[in-house]
Amino acid sequence: MTLPVVFVGVEARSAAPLVPLRLFSSRALSVSSGALALNGAAFLSMFFLTALYLQQVRGASPLTAGLQFLPMGATAIAGAAIATQLVHRLGTRTLQVIGALLSVVGLLLLGGAGATGSYASELLPGLLLFGLGITTLGVPAQISAISDVEHHEAGAASGVVTAVYQVGGALGLAIVTTLSITHVTDALGRGAGQQQALVDGFHRGLLIAAVFAIANVVISLATPQLRPDAEQVAEAAVAV
Repeated sequence: MTLPVVFVGVEARSAAPLVPLRLFSSRALSVSSGALALNGAAFLSMFFLTALYLQQVRGASPLTAGLQFLPMGATAIAGAAIATQLVHRLGTRTLQVIGALLSVVGLLLLGGAGATGSYASELLPGLLLFGLGITTLGVPAQISAISDVEHHEAGAASGVVTAVYQVGGALGLAIVTTLSITHVTDALGRGAGQQQALVDGFHRGLLIAAVFAIANVVISLATPQLRPDAEQVAEAAVAV
């Protein structure tokens, strides 16, 4: 906690701050930063845990595990493209809520996967929905954050949301992995087999990641409903 306090103190006294604190007077930037932090926490947690699950529980090679994430990447790209086209019609709040809900459903579906079962039925639906959800939420959140600040401060606002996403992801991953490993250790101590203990830990971790996504539903409901025009969307895309 010391470093953030020192940083804020230095920025508040600086004549030319790296991050002007007045940026956080923007409700859209502040709320969007929280949404992106939670989005990063859910995404990195899911990706890390699922990669371990595929290799340690299902015996996939690193290459095979990576290939199994490709459909999620495809829907994430599709979600970004769709969100960019619809944000001026539906508004940023509506899309963020939809994206957060898709993320929740995707994580819950993934959390139901067992040690066996087909990839197509147990993993693919959750991966597809989660991939669609993270960008359906992320794109309007980024646009909202940039669109609500002065033109000359768009770069600084972009830096803020990028940093918050990374920090949120790191903190979320630390929380999820710690609690997942603790759950695995406890299960092994109770006499569970290693494979079942790992599956239980995977389920626990994804449940916590789903809590992050549920919190994002609440935060997204509080975000301003902006309807940026094409020029604002393009400007936000360049800044981000």
